[in-house]
Amino acid sequence: MPTAPARTDLAPHWQRTFAWTAFLLALIIYPLLLLHYARANSPTFDEGMHIAAGHRYWECADYAINPEHPPLLKLIAAAPVRHWPLDVYASSCGTAITDNMHLIAAGYRLMNGPSAEQVLAKARTAAMLFPLLLLVTVFFATRAWFGPVAAGCAVIFTVFEPNFTAHGPLVATDMALAATTFATVFAADRYLLKPSMPRLLLLGFTLGLALASKHTAVFVPLILLLQFLAHFWLTRNSLPRPSLLRLLSSWLAAIALAIFLLWGTYQFRYSALPSQPQAFEIPKALDNSGKSQTLLGHAILGITRFHLLPESYVEGLLYVLQNSTRASYIFGKRYETGVWFYFPVTVLVKTTLTTLLLVLLAVASPRTVAQTPTRNVDRAHPHRCVFIFRDEQQN
Repeated sequence: MPTAPARTDLAPHWQRTFAWTAFLLALIIYPLLLLHYARANSPTFDEGMHIAAGHRYWECADYAINPEHPPLLKLIAAAPVRHWPLDVYASSCGTAITDNMHLIAAGYRLMNGPSAEQVLAKARTAAMLFPLLLLVTVFFATRAWFGPVAAGCAVIFTVFEPNFTAHGPLVATDMALAATTFATVFAADRYLLKPSMPRLLLLGFTLGLALASKHTAVFVPLILLLQFLAHFWLTRNSLPRPSLLRLLSSWLAAIALAIFLLWGTYQFRYSALPSQPQAFEIPKALDNSGKSQTLLGHAILGITRFHLLPESYVEGLLYVLQNSTRASYIFGKRYETGVWFYFPVTVLVKTTLTTLLLVLLAVASPRTVAQTPTRNVDRAHPHRCVFIFRDEQQN
């Protein structure tokens, strides 16, 4: 459900000054930190492949290369070098599927070629759009939810969080997914708080960016559905109560807008190759995987048959499903599949001690409960639901 709006207009002047000063300084310092990291570190394994794939997208709309990731991050990263003659591919542009082995080779040749440093620097600079989007979203979301002091502190923590700095400038899909997903959740919160057409369009836009960033973003519509249903349940005593039908209609409209944007990143073309009506044998791949008769298999076949989503996107989604189970290694032992404690341990290991201590302090603080927003009905206008904080009530 939407959170109670923090009354930033009632905050003392020094708090608003602190928040905006921290935000403006962050907009100056954060790009400098990301640029320094980008120039001081060698390319990672995936970056050459992503840049090579993005270059192909720009060069001839060839989406039969690297379909396992949607194109948004790759298009943005390769935009500065889209007209450069990168002679690293095994086949002519738009004529054949580029399998993973040839893609790895293309990425290797690109990152070891004569213009590798220039290509990587430009691509990483363009990819910095996503950590900056995350920074801006963190500020405005925290300011709306918790007030200006929290917003100022949040951007400071974001700038100096080493995990963000390490992943921010990389030509990889992780930061793109994180930034667009958080922006989508915040856009949904704002729409539920005050529904309007501009806010619905913003929600559909951010959701489309998330879907075009990584295939695991298929779970983001489910997150939004839970948000909408929670809003309906938690406002059941308010007058007037929001219509469930209207909420579900808005949710579907946002998904439709997002899918439209997703199609746009594939240039509104179904076929992965510009010269062929069909590039991948998706039904055959489903048969080989033994999933053609499952509910998911039928859904993918239906999407393919009626061209509901771009062919390259469906092929990439199928690839992710077929390779979702991988071996894991943790605590000196190798497991054939993932284990439930892998990510909790990873979070504890990778998160800085300062952040962990602050989380514990927030959980233990009595103000965590004291500032929980409550709903009061305005007796003079019973149709309005007024949100106030308990500490404001006490004052």
